[in-house]
Amino acid sequence: MFQYKQRYPRRKIVFYGDDTWIKLFPHSIFDRHQGLQSFFVTDFKEIDFNVTMSINEELKRMSDWHLLIVHYLGLDHIGHAIGAFNSLVEEKLSEMDEVIEGIYSKMSSNDLLIVTGDHGMADKGGHGGSSYVETHVPAVFVSKQFERSQSFEREYLQIDLTATLSGLLGIPIPFNNLGILIEDLLKEFYHSNRSHLLKCLIDDNRRQLFNLLSSQKLSNSFDDIEFIRDQATKLANQQDLSMLVSSIVIFSLSTIILYFQFQIERESMFSICLSILIYFLSKQILLSLSFGVISCCLITIFKRKSSPSNETSTQVNFLLKVYPTFHLLSLFSSSFIEEEHQTWYFLFSTYLFISTIEQKSMNNFILLILSRLIRNWNQTGNKWLHLTDIADFFNENQNEIYLFSLHLISTVILICLLNKPRRRYLIFALIVLFYRWNSSWLASLSPLVYYLLLIVFSWKKALSIEESLFLLLYLIIRPHNCLLIVVYMIFNRYLQIDNARLAFLLSQCAFFHLVRIEVFSLILNKILFFFLFKGKFKFICNNRCFCRICWNSIL
Repeated sequence: MFQYKQRYPRRKIVFYGDDTWIKLFPHSIFDRHQGLQSFFVTDFKEIDFNVTMSINEELKRMSDWHLLIVHYLGLDHIGHAIGAFNSLVEEKLSEMDEVIEGIYSKMSSNDLLIVTGDHGMADKGGHGGSSYVETHVPAVFVSKQFERSQSFEREYLQIDLTATLSGLLGIPIPFNNLGILIEDLLKEFYHSNRSHLLKCLIDDNRRQLFNLLSSQKLSNSFDDIEFIRDQATKLANQQDLSMLVSSIVIFSLSTIILYFQFQIERESMFSICLSILIYFLSKQILLSLSFGVISCCLITIFKRKSSPSNETSTQVNFLLKVYPTFHLLSLFSSSFIEEEHQTWYFLFSTYLFISTIEQKSMNNFILLILSRLIRNWNQTGNKWLHLTDIADFFNENQNEIYLFSLHLISTVILICLLNKPRRRYLIFALIVLFYRWNSSWLASLSPLVYYLLLIVFSWKKALSIEESLFLLLYLIIRPHNCLLIVVYMIFNRYLQIDNARLAFLLSQCAFFHLVRIEVFSLILNKILFFFLFKGKFKFICNNRCFCRICWNSIL
């Protein structure tokens, strides 16, 4: 778009939709724009309605602009919140069909409409994996010039869209782009009387890719543009071995730091200062972080050797010491990375199993049963994401009565887990149930009352910080996940969380258990389970601050 604006400064670009575009490009790029907040994933209608209204206004003055970009969010939000197979997706697709039909009716013979997406969608609604439905995205090119032509279907790489758009807009292909022109499309759009222009575009594309291979001898293959692109792609994908080794070293040393749990408040400041100094001298963030981690690791080990340990030598403590190393080794396998949640579930269940045997505790046995139950609540990962889980059962339309019963029972248990007197917390339960199961306009105002009550109760010390965060999270999540919050409240009450490594293990399991809920809930979840145990050990605020920063930055 920068090249287009630079080459045609008088041509107008108009944008409506996801405000990420506004953040990426300066306002001078767009002559008119309206960026809409994409953070609220429960908004399925309002954002798209505003975009459609803006499009209708622009269609009334098509001579006043040359390029119109719109980014709808509703379909993506539905997928993240509910999944790919539901009535809302069908309604949204019908809505998009009407929008496309309205645009097409206003198009002239020289106009071109492109409909595509930046990613696909898994059956469960998410994206980011390597499955076919997530990596393969349809791109539809619509023009009245194509009415007499036969449609064609062929797979292209997403990077080919950049080169093709450059050819359609009449601007040079970006120098580092590895895409090739979609010739079948350009042949239809550029008629026979402009065939010379198409030939020039293809030659420019070949020359641009060939220039990326200045060190390669490909004179015999100059006409094979796909071969040139493949060679350029291999060259671009070459890894910096030194950077890769440094990353592994940092990750390994961070694991060693987490292994040793000891007081290093003042010494950790030395590591932080050393990292900052190395960064200003070298301007290399990875190098500076390496020095900081190595120095902090040496200090931690030295302090460990010079001070007596109060930990009892049990199998549970041994597990908590070695699991970071076990997790580190698992990350050398791509399959383990895709199914990382299985590693955390296994470690947590193993911890509960061993502690049940060692302590002969019925409480730990019940917690083990609960941990096994919630593992199948929300399927995640890639290999088994397509399988039906417990949440799918409750979200089916014919099972709404079961979902309501689950929500009601979970709400009662939630109130029972709060501090006495519990009667004063009934108002929270009533508001949650009213908000989730009432469709009147008053229901939309109930969260405001809920937030105000939380603030008042927290201000008067009637609720602890942990309870306030649990109650806040309970309102935000969808009804089928309410039982997970109750289970983690039970974990918080009955697990003796007096160890930093156990808290980290529990927080990672919580992250994957709640992986299918709204983004805001995930952020709250991470805040909750790292802040929750602040009173039981100084994990965040002092002696682990640098260790925690390094660990988070690498993860």
